[in-house]
Amino acid sequence: MKYYSNQRGTVIRTLLASLAILAVTFTVLSASDLFHGEIIKREFPEGIPATPETLRAMTVRTQGNADFPSAPGLPAKEMQAELDEIAAFANTYGYNAIFFEAVPECDAFYQSEILPSSSFWTGKQGGFTFFDPLRYLTNISKTYNIQVYAVVDAFGVAAEGRASASPVDSDLIANGLLDPDAQKVQSLLPAVVKELTGRYDVAGVVFAGVDSKALDSPSYAESLSKILSDSHDSIRQKGAQRLGIVVNSNLLSNERDFVSAPVQAGDLDFVVTSMVSDADTADGVKLLQTELSGWEQLCENASIPYYPLHIASDETIFTHSIDNSFYFERQFGAGGSVISNYGSLHTERRMAAYSLASSFRQQPSESMPDLSYSRTFQVTRPAESITLSDTAYTTWKNYFITGTSNPDLPVLYNGKEVDRPNENGLWGVLVDVEVGTNNYTFSQNGTERTVQIIRKEPAQAPDTISTITKSSVYPANPEAVLAGRGLKLSCTAPAGGKVTARVGGLTAELEPVSSAEDGVAVTYQQTLDLSSLAVAGQVKRIGPVTYSLSYNGMNSSQQSAGEVYVAGAGAEPVARINSSFVPISSNGKDDGEYTTVLKGGCVDTIVENNGGGYYRLSSGGYALKSTVEILEGKETAVSEVSSILLRQVEKGEQLVITGTKRPAFTGEMEDGIVRVTLYNLSGFEQMDTSVLNSTLCSSIKSSIAEDGSTVTLTFQLNPGCELTGWNVQFDGENTVIYLKQKPRLQRNTGTPLAGVTILLDPGHGGTDPGAASVPYNAGPWENILNYADSCALQSRLEALGATVHLTQRNETMTLNERMAMAEQVDADMFISSHHNSLSEQVDSNKVEGIEVYYYNGQSQVFAENIGANLASVTGRKLRFVNWSWYRVTMLTSCPAVLVESGYICSPAEFDRIASDFGMFQYANGVADAVLQYFQ
Repeated sequence: MKYYSNQRGTVIRTLLASLAILAVTFTVLSASDLFHGEIIKREFPEGIPATPETLRAMTVRTQGNADFPSAPGLPAKEMQAELDEIAAFANTYGYNAIFFEAVPECDAFYQSEILPSSSFWTGKQGGFTFFDPLRYLTNISKTYNIQVYAVVDAFGVAAEGRASASPVDSDLIANGLLDPDAQKVQSLLPAVVKELTGRYDVAGVVFAGVDSKALDSPSYAESLSKILSDSHDSIRQKGAQRLGIVVNSNLLSNERDFVSAPVQAGDLDFVVTSMVSDADTADGVKLLQTELSGWEQLCENASIPYYPLHIASDETIFTHSIDNSFYFERQFGAGGSVISNYGSLHTERRMAAYSLASSFRQQPSESMPDLSYSRTFQVTRPAESITLSDTAYTTWKNYFITGTSNPDLPVLYNGKEVDRPNENGLWGVLVDVEVGTNNYTFSQNGTERTVQIIRKEPAQAPDTISTITKSSVYPANPEAVLAGRGLKLSCTAPAGGKVTARVGGLTAELEPVSSAEDGVAVTYQQTLDLSSLAVAGQVKRIGPVTYSLSYNGMNSSQQSAGEVYVAGAGAEPVARINSSFVPISSNGKDDGEYTTVLKGGCVDTIVENNGGGYYRLSSGGYALKSTVEILEGKETAVSEVSSILLRQVEKGEQLVITGTKRPAFTGEMEDGIVRVTLYNLSGFEQMDTSVLNSTLCSSIKSSIAEDGSTVTLTFQLNPGCELTGWNVQFDGENTVIYLKQKPRLQRNTGTPLAGVTILLDPGHGGTDPGAASVPYNAGPWENILNYADSCALQSRLEALGATVHLTQRNETMTLNERMAMAEQVDADMFISSHHNSLSEQVDSNKVEGIEVYYYNGQSQVFAENIGANLASVTGRKLRFVNWSWYRVTMLTSCPAVLVESGYICSPAEFDRIASDFGMFQYANGVADAVLQYFQ
């Protein structure tokens, strides 16, 4: 009895201890959420998502907790949240497949009956958990129609801490890896594939880690082939599930090619090629093309796809190595791509994520023009014999002759081979040009082409004329004669003639300003007093001037293109701007020193007319006479202000000043301040800007100058508020000052430029072809190349989410019309695409490089980034980024730049520019600068 009593006590104590352990375990598990990991039941789609036509896969690494989970032993709810984020991220950034590392070190990230749980999952290998990461990821990914592939590190094994339940014994390990020659390993891997494909809705299994140098046994290829064959046979759902392998892209050129045999045997459904070569250099492009060609041929013969694998990072994404590789992968039949890895994409900046998302989405422009050019032998420039007879050309001592040719055969000049620094047969030779007749003969494969250039002697005697030169007749534009001043009369006529001028019934005889032999062109001038025609307090239109010439028994006449206006006592002539954008010079010269750019309809008083080509205005600058019209009668430039209003608009704020005229203005933006000065205002002293409720500015202040009519408005921006620019616009006679807030990148989307409007301006177009290229009429001119650049850039920017407009599609368009369109579409950025060229008397073989121009300070950094990016992406020289005064860069409403992306007179540079890949690189480089600006 005592024996049974003791035994019963032992049993009771054992039961109590077990209950205590269960209680503690329950408490711990409850605290760790492991019991509650799947407490929220969800319905998921059935089956496996179909394999997409183009695979875009993202890898999720579990080894070392590189991507998931963020730490070992996380509660189930936290792991669920991380997997939710992974699936949502993949969907947001354009991925349709996830390569999830399910077996990192011969242990599992799923509920396996073969392998122990991974230490990176549970904290120690073989740790217990109810949660199944692989099942949850496959299910949640189905809601986005995203496939999940289970990645198995085929021969990886934990160096220490292996669970007692691990199927791995030390005798199965060689060189730190599972021994592929071991029969147990050869049985283990197919069993894992069977388990994964039988119990989970994975789209397939991918073997990684198969090309380690440690796997160097003589029978490795044979052992691997057996493993792949048995694994392929183990797949449960043929067709819906696939077997793949990850290998280095240069494997086919390696003696250790262990993949061709299983591909040809039908034991692989796809191959993932980890890219070794890149397309950063010409040699790299050739090597990449060789590798891709090999994979295309192997996999096409086996009717399976191959997917290049790339490692992404924010630090290297804008070198565009991956994008360049994508470009060639499409040409060589790749079925998609695999990007490693989630952790490198899921960063705070998200640069690699959104750049690649746009690359997935980007399609070649359907509007891309034909960039082809002849590969047959011909001399393109000069296209026929020419004579250098004009004064400007008779001094030419050289000529750059260009042509096209068969690139596989040499071109000879004077028996010597012509250097062709490109692969498409373009060539150019600088020849000496003597006075007289010069013949130059070029040949290829027995075909000769001779060019004749005749250079005339420079003229020794001055040219003679017999009539008034029409272009010399003054005034050519509206001429305002200020009160008390005389009218300048001037024209060019033959010496020895008699020249008179008649206007408003008054006549004057002109005198030559210099002596010359009869018939030689000289200038005749005179000043005519118009006071008898003036009306006090008014500006009166007198009409054009008629010049008459009596010479050598013949009479002739010319009428001025411009009409004359005379101001009476007390009257000040008012000039009205006659086109949409007019730069106002600070010094009466066309040297880029401008005070402002006035808009059509702006009025200002003329305070000085020195008889040249400019009027000085009361606002301080000089307007070209050709850009204004003179108002008749008792007109004034004063705008009567009756109210002010601040309104919020989609992209910023607008201060509306109700007035009766469009005043002249100046402005600037710097250091968080926008300052706009309006001239000739009346009544503004009644306006109170302090009551304006601005969301962009901490204050809006006004000051009135001593003259009582000059008003300066100072907008102090809030801290952190950035503008793309400012602008003065007009709504009828009301003045609108527009502050445009800078958009921000939408980092957490695949379209970071959503909400950004960009206007692209292909330079020239229509009746203006721009500069000739090396192929001349046998290939594209500058206008076509400019348009091609803009089409390529449009494709890239739209893929990034921007709204993109083009000013024209090879149509004739003025500079002012292009600038006006920027305001019409409310552009946040303006980019004008151009290409450079040189005179034919220069050796264009020696010129190359990119140039970028800007005018306003807000455009400088953007221009500098474009220059640096283009040089980096294309590998071509950056000549400079310069301030200049190209008209289209004078916009104040947004950054505006003009890009000269290379010299199309250079055979070498033209060859690189005039190609689809060249346009692709241009688009990437400029688009990167756009992203840099808005981030």
